[in-house]
Amino acid sequence: MSAIWRREALEWRPMLPSGFANDLVEEAPHLLPLSGDPSLVVVGREVALGSGYADLVAVEPDGRLSVIEIKLRRNAEARRAVVAQVLMYAAFLKGVDARTLEREVLRTHIARRPFASLVDAAREADQTGEFSDQDFHEALEDCLATGAFRLVLVLDEAPPELVQLVGYLESISAGVVLDLITVSTYQVGDEQILVPQRVDPEHVPEAKAVRTARASSGAARAARPTPIDGADQFAQSIERADGSTRDALRRLLDWAEQLEARQLATLKSVLGDDRQILLVWIPGQKAGLVSIWHDKGVSISLWRSVFARLAWEQIEEIEQLTGRPMGQGTTIGEVPDTLLSLLTAAYEQANANAPQWDSRTYYVSFGDGPNRNWDDARTYGFVAAGGGAWYSKTLKQLQAGHRVFAYISKGNGVGGYVGLGEVTGPAVLAKDFLVEDAGGRVPITQVANADMARNETTDPDLAEWVVPVRWIKALPREQAIKDSDFFANQNSAVRLTHGYTIKGLTEAFGADDGSEA
Repeated sequence: MSAIWRREALEWRPMLPSGFANDLVEEAPHLLPLSGDPSLVVVGREVALGSGYADLVAVEPDGRLSVIEIKLRRNAEARRAVVAQVLMYAAFLKGVDARTLEREVLRTHIARRPFASLVDAAREADQTGEFSDQDFHEALEDCLATGAFRLVLVLDEAPPELVQLVGYLESISAGVVLDLITVSTYQVGDEQILVPQRVDPEHVPEAKAVRTARASSGAARAARPTPIDGADQFAQSIERADGSTRDALRRLLDWAEQLEARQLATLKSVLGDDRQILLVWIPGQKAGLVSIWHDKGVSISLWRSVFARLAWEQIEEIEQLTGRPMGQGTTIGEVPDTLLSLLTAAYEQANANAPQWDSRTYYVSFGDGPNRNWDDARTYGFVAAGGGAWYSKTLKQLQAGHRVFAYISKGNGVGGYVGLGEVTGPAVLAKDFLVEDAGGRVPITQVANADMARNETTDPDLAEWVVPVRWIKALPREQAIKDSDFFANQNSAVRLTHGYTIKGLTEAFGADDGSEA
């Protein structure tokens, strides 16, 4: 994507397009250099917390909740205000119980995500083999009860007084983690380079207040194993294994180190009491296709969600070879050379498969409900969104010639893709979208089975917006195309680059690879 440059004070400054950083962090939170190097899963965007809306809310596998605020504006007042904002969100969340968080605060957001609950989201992010549903729930309750959140501020720059303020807050806040991240962007040829950097406030840590409430769950969080850079620790554990086990582990370690030598993988050791794990992460990611286990024997785990995102072309071949479906953390005991060859090809593909947009294909979340009806959309040819500027602004990206895959979320009773179509015109207000009815043309608001007039609002931000679509195939709700690994997102419209989803949907809808609608 091209950057927008603006001249200020006789110098050219790189500027991010509006909302671009939010999209980037939402899709790839691992790009943020956070303290402790956690694995974050974003569970909500523009989340209503008290009187404001948090940019992003995420969860960590250890049960800690994260609130992320992004302000990439060269405005000193906005930078100062963001601290007050994030503290206000934290104050609202403190004392909320986990059930209320999931069922009320995040309900509509989780419904538009590919996971059904917070524990499902956290489980997918963990590759250490130490994840426990019970420990997660207890740690999440502890986090909410004590307010021990991770608060992340992503800014264009951090003036000294702001760094000092963040350092002070962190030094007096028991259990709270404050991450201050600055992001610089540069244009190099046709590529935009973003450089995020964590700012470490210089302060002498004060003695932390002792938390007595739910001490056992806090201890559970602290006891989780931390990945150690490199394979040395894992290699040392091999030497303590029996002969046949040692040989099998050495063979798998050699394979992983060859990937690392080719810069196809980054190796991390995880040491537990009774087992050791070698994480074979993809460079730049906090996840891998494979983990190698030394757990009273030898095995590997395959992580389907990572395959679906980065190496989808290898899934079918691996399933045929192993004779079983690939799941999230599928364990394989016997690892023949043929499987290692396929896994090597998968790592090659994962490193080559940087998401590329075809300049045309979009995912559209169709919020089937009181203000728009999928039967109407099929009959009259449209997609729609409204009820707030955040919902309609992404829909307005759609232009004539764009290809859309329409998705109805689980929260709206479906959880699958229901349509493939081609956009035939720009977004218009619902009251201005005319359709054929009884031999004449009337506004869709007069014939729709939903309140597309939104109580006759005259505020364009709150109104319903409609994009005309020529449906190539539009399915009834009950025939929706479903796959738990398909891309899903709560934005009304977003560029679709998820290869596994595009491949599956083009086959299911009988479409081509995107060159034609």
